[in-house]
Amino acid sequence: MKINIKEPVKFVIHQTGEEVEFQAGTQEIENLDLRMERIIAQSEGKIELVKEKKAKGK
Repeated sequence: MKINIKEPVKFVIHQTGEEVEFQAGTQEIENLDLRMERIIAQSEGKIELVKEKKAKGK
């Protein structure tokens, strides 16, 4: 799964106090867990999921 980051963003995870920073561009993520869902939701549109097209077989 990939995410597209429109501009560099920095977040603080309130539950743990952990600071997370993302650079602009497309990044591969292993899985979409609850933590990542919250980061995307808080990004105000700066981070979005990239919909991957599946190849169709004959």
